[in-house]
Amino acid sequence: MNATTPIPFAHPLSADHLDARYSVDGWGRIAVYIVGWTTEEVYEGDYLICPDDDCDHTASEMCWIEGDTSLIDGEMLRVVMVGDDREHIVDPEDLVRLDEDEYCGCCGQLGCPWG
Repeated sequence: MNATTPIPFAHPLSADHLDARYSVDGWGRIAVYIVGWTTEEVYEGDYLICPDDDCDHTASEMCWIEGDTSLIDGEMLRVVMVGDDREHIVDPEDLVRLDEDEYCGCCGQLGCPWG
């Protein structure tokens, strides 16, 4: 495996990051690929719609309408094990980039004699 120098992942991910295969610290000898960043919902708050400056806006729900929720990129990565189809969430700092000859392209095992 390559040195464990931190990989500089950024938003958005580059094609190079998406095409590469990685091992995950603490997962044993299996390769994964990146699907994308996790997403998080961020509530932007309610909107004041009451035009009355003398109104006690905190006393009436009629003064407000529900605000929007936005999806933003999270700080964790969604990965899939090579040879599988389930997504897993990992910390980007736990990924170590692999060379093509270090894993099996079919089953994802590191050091597989068939790969």
